[in-house]
Amino acid sequence: MLIYDRIKEICNDKGVSPSSVEKKAGLGNGAITKWNSVSPSVKNLKAVADILGVSVDELLDCPNEKVQEETVSTI
Repeated sequence: MLIYDRIKEICNDKGVSPSSVEKKAGLGNGAITKWNSVSPSVKNLKAVADILGVSVDELLDCPNEKVQEETVSTI
């Protein structure tokens, strides 16, 4: 899962829009959307994580992929 898609998923779970998170983080309009093709700075990623109340790891990690990795390693 790409970074923007993960952020969008977390935003949906929390009932906020990615654009409102961008504004609160002081990012430009559409900045988060571009993160699927351009890597964000650590500072911007941390700002978004703080606003969403999650860790940076959670933004970068897809729970479904982690479950699959754990399943494969135990087989």
